[in-house]
Amino acid sequence: MTDPTGTANRMKFAVRGPRTASEREQLEAYLKTHDDIDAEWFELRDDEELGTALKEGLYRGCLFADLDAAMDAAVAGRIRLDEIGADTVDLRMARGPSDASGMTSIRLALRSAARTAAARRQAETGRQTIAGMVLSAVLLAAIAGLLLIRRG
Repeated sequence: MTDPTGTANRMKFAVRGPRTASEREQLEAYLKTHDDIDAEWFELRDDEELGTALKEGLYRGCLFADLDAAMDAAVAGRIRLDEIGADTVDLRMARGPSDASGMTSIRLALRSAARTAAARRQAETGRQTIAGMVLSAVLLAAIAGLLLIRRG
């Protein structure tokens, strides 16, 4: 049986939306030369949704405009590239290396950047929690002092 839509042999890819007009041109040019990709575009504001979809295996791969765009998503933590299986998701760059060894190095760098950024966010959250508790204690002490002064 033939597929009337011509999509039977196409790979379902998520395309991370461009940050600039230049990135949009890069992505569109890449997709024009790769007719085996069935692309679904995600806007930048949908990065978390894209990350979840990749983690759940809803797409064969993900296309970024370039390494900067992928690194932006990894460092921001909205697309957790460290949690996405390297064997299950084909990461590609519209502008960048296309050879297997180059992409392997990029994949490792993106995972490392994502892990480092996640650890920094967690440490920052811990510091903010401690600062909040200290400020709360100071505020309570100030209120108690005012109450004592008022009564005295």
